[in-house]
Amino acid sequence: MNSVTDDELYRRYRSGNRRAFDELYERFRQPLYNYVRRSVSADRVDELYQDIWLKVIATSARYQNNGRFRQWVFTCAHHLIVDEYRRSSRGEEVPLPELAAPTKADDEFKSKIDQAILRLPMEQRQAFYLRHELDCSVAEIAEIQGCATEAAKSRLRYAYAKLKDQLKAELKSQSKDNTE
Repeated sequence: MNSVTDDELYRRYRSGNRRAFDELYERFRQPLYNYVRRSVSADRVDELYQDIWLKVIATSARYQNNGRFRQWVFTCAHHLIVDEYRRSSRGEEVPLPELAAPTKADDEFKSKIDQAILRLPMEQRQAFYLRHELDCSVAEIAEIQGCATEAAKSRLRYAYAKLKDQLKAELKSQSKDNTE
């Protein structure tokens, strides 16, 4: 089934083919889980991830089989993540997602980049992830995030600028510590 498109698999699933859904789930399991993991606190990742798949199943009749399944599933994820932020922000601070503790094999600079990415605002962090890890176009990011193409471009531009500033400050701080 690997040569079958995502849309064809989803059409087959809607027609009752359970194996088609299993294949779709397997294709999107890691990228979708990573998207959620980088957007919400660690204690909410698993539940929110399952909610996304439940939404995909529950809204299957509304999906238009138009060759854009990937955008649609990430749009579902985005909406649930935004809802999570709205619920959380009503009275409590939204905790940042957590990265696994770096191992000896991890590159220190990559770890600093990962931490800088986590400090980005949610919309910028998601846009950055969609662009660099899922290779989404700016138009796809805009569709997933429900914004104009120019807004998606701005989110990426601001994300890059903030990352650059954070890493410059980190390097400057490190340099200062080494000279003392």
